[in-house]
Amino acid sequence: MKYLLSAKWLAIALVAACAEQTVAPVVSPYEDSKLVGTWYGESGVEGYDQKWLIQRRPSGNYEIVFLRCKEGIALYVQKEYGQWEHTDSDYTTRTELLSDGMSSWKPETSNGIYLEEYTVVELTASEFRYRNKNKEKTYSVQRVDEGFRMSCE
Repeated sequence: MKYLLSAKWLAIALVAACAEQTVAPVVSPYEDSKLVGTWYGESGVEGYDQKWLIQRRPSGNYEIVFLRCKEGIALYVQKEYGQWEHTDSDYTTRTELLSDGMSSWKPETSNGIYLEEYTVVELTASEFRYRNKNKEKTYSVQRVDEGFRMSCE
């Protein structure tokens, strides 16, 4: 009986101790990142205009829409979905799924993920410039409102 009573008090003490503990809120890895939000970029490529709109979320997820235009007409639309990471000097994307609006597919790599690594050239509250480490090409995007819409016009 003595041991049964001691076990009961031990259980009550443990429950009370656990009840007093607070659980820290879950913080998204990029909650405070300047890159979170909606960004728009464009460039001329091989006779057409390439435009892209990227939505980076604090969770590290992203969605990017590419739009190719020629003479005001949309030639191609593609969406990519994946994960992004950012440190002071590096920016990385891991594309996990692509879609053209009619079908979806994984990148044709051995692990089904397309990895792109960039060097951060400049990052302000309104502009982000980054250079592809493999292609040595620099891209520039501007922050836009969440409801921003791309068009070929």
